[in-house]
Amino acid sequence: MAQKQTKTYFRLWTVADFETEEAFLREQHKQGWGFVKYVLPGFYTFEACTPEDVIYQLDFTDTGCSAHSTYLQMFSDYGWEYVQSVNGFSYFRKPAAAHEPEDLTIFSDTQSKIDMIVKITKRRLIPSLLIFLTCVLPYVMHSQFDGLWVFFAAMFVLYIILMTHIAITLSKIKKKYQKGL
Repeated sequence: MAQKQTKTYFRLWTVADFETEEAFLREQHKQGWGFVKYVLPGFYTFEACTPEDVIYQLDFTDTGCSAHSTYLQMFSDYGWEYVQSVNGFSYFRKPAAAHEPEDLTIFSDTQSKIDMIVKITKRRLIPSLLIFLTCVLPYVMHSQFDGLWVFFAAMFVLYIILMTHIAITLSKIKKKYQKGL
């Protein structure tokens, strides 16, 4: 029996880049590489497959283990194949050709997508900001000019860039969907 051909790919993305992530996975599938799994901090495994237009959708959820099977069954009932869950995101896919355009999203309406963006903001962006304000910022403000100061100053700059990117991106996505209401 021949073993399937696989490839590993490294790519970083933030919680705000979920739409870019969906487009990336769709493009890989069109090129004959079906998504198998994602492992933090950014390792993808793809398996060779027949090139096909497959829609990938991500849902940010907090369903506990007891509700997980019901959650997955709901998507299955609408034709979505569950791939995996990682870091709060569940990955789903379905072939584009077999479905009407309105069935190619896991969200029943625009408000559901906006609610997911609000959930991401509350569960990821706000806690990260609190950690930053209570741990990193005080050290940078009150430290001596030693080797650790340089490390924390670099973290400070990277953190500001990352949080700004996430906040701006989530805000743009939310506005885009609010216009559709």
